[in-house]
Amino acid sequence: MDVSGPLILSDTTLALRAAEDGICLACVYEQYARNALEAGRVVAVLDDWLPMLPGFFRYYPGRKRLPAGLRAFIGLVRQMTAQNFSYPKVS
Repeated sequence: MDVSGPLILSDTTLALRAAEDGICLACVYEQYARNALEAGRVVAVLDDWLPMLPGFFRYYPGRKRLPAGLRAFIGLVRQMTAQNFSYPKVS
């Protein structure tokens, strides 16, 4: 769907802040907006139109000789997944 308007954001934090300020609707992961939802600063709309995502997928050549950075990233994703996507509070 093409949407036109005076405000186009590609940064999730800014989009959520704009939604909190009543400037726009924002499409962000529910886990990212959890604090704002629970505090009543934003409300979920169009829930029936949002697809459920099964989670993260990682694709890499193999487990042998993984670069340290990729190994650390995979560990971080696993840790965040285990914590139910606990993102830091947006202030």
